[in-house]
Amino acid sequence: MCRSEPDAAVRLEASWVLVGPDDPVRGYACLVFARHVIELHDLTDDEGPALMRDIRKVSGAIARIMNPVKMNYEVHGNTAPHLHVHVFPRYRGDQFEGRPIDPRIAKRPAYAPGEFERFREQLANDLISGRARMAPQPTLQTERLLLRPFVLDDAPIVQRLVGAREIAETTLTIPHPYLDGMAEAWIRTHRAAWEAQDRGTFAIVSNADGLVGAIGLHFRPPHRRAELGYWIGRPFWNRGYATEAARAVIRFAFETLPLNRIHASHLTRNPASGRVMVKAGMQFEGILRQHVMKWDRPEDLAEYAILRTVFEAAGA
Repeated sequence: MCRSEPDAAVRLEASWVLVGPDDPVRGYACLVFARHVIELHDLTDDEGPALMRDIRKVSGAIARIMNPVKMNYEVHGNTAPHLHVHVFPRYRGDQFEGRPIDPRIAKRPAYAPGEFERFREQLANDLISGRARMAPQPTLQTERLLLRPFVLDDAPIVQRLVGAREIAETTLTIPHPYLDGMAEAWIRTHRAAWEAQDRGTFAIVSNADGLVGAIGLHFRPPHRRAELGYWIGRPFWNRGYATEAARAVIRFAFETLPLNRIHASHLTRNPASGRVMVKAGMQFEGILRQHVMKWDRPEDLAEYAILRTVFEAAGA
């Protein structure tokens, strides 16, 4: 029930929609409000109607796909996973006919073999085809930095900064040499990736030095986690920019998205990146031995993470 390991998630206007194969009834869905609030009266005047629109969309999609007799709805406001709404389809002859649904005693699995996979695909297609556009990627501000979406005019600076061998040498996805056109092609992927809830990439802009690097989150909505990644141009190392940006992005993620965990990793021969992760509030979790190949050489990765409970307990 809106618990761990859901099998699908779709982002709507104000909420994530989660479903799983072990749900108590066929066609069940849970809407988790995107911002971390736990009471209905905490919603703004705009958020309340947006959440209701999401509930109507999900209810309508389930009705079209599963053809139930009616729907039941429950609203809960737990610390985790935020304010959320359960949508229960009701069917003639179901195990709870004539009485309220009690998920604790529901007979599982509710789905026949292959039925859940079909429902999940149909629900996602229905909601995606009719959903409103994602809100634009926000701009975040700290004491010294502006974290904003990249624009094509940033491409020459990006090429100059990431073209340095030291940057490619300590990251996994940046090629070397960094050729003409690569920065433009990379920046052109950002808007679609944000709207698809795949990743969010921010330019790190210093008040004093201009564009100095990039930071982003790679989302895994079904597991309510995201991977943090970043790079800072060689001329701007040792100025605290990566730590300041990481703290801002982690705060943004936990305060506005239904994430439970944010993790990051670095090549063990680059301990400076690990110090950034620790200063941003992450905890060391272990070493993945020879986990990746970098320039045809096996490399160990150090893994760090921060959980929502730790973030909130720290009052970050």
